[in-house]
Amino acid sequence: MQPSLEKAALRGLYNGLEEALTLLDIEVKQAIAEFKQQHAKKTGELNQLIIACNNETEDIRLNETNSHLNRMLVN
Repeated sequence: MQPSLEKAALRGLYNGLEEALTLLDIEVKQAIAEFKQQHAKKTGELNQLIIACNNETEDIRLNETNSHLNRMLVN
């Protein structure tokens, strides 16, 4: 009778461990997916900011080409 109780306990522990690892795997995959979405969003925002800065720099160069201070700041 004792060996079958041990086997049942081991099966229960094994099944519990498998279930916990499966849940952990799902949570890690969800966290990675969320991180990828946030990364893509921030990358897009950064690209828009770079484009806006480049456009402003071009406008400044066209509008104030004689200003010494402007040339130092832009260059």
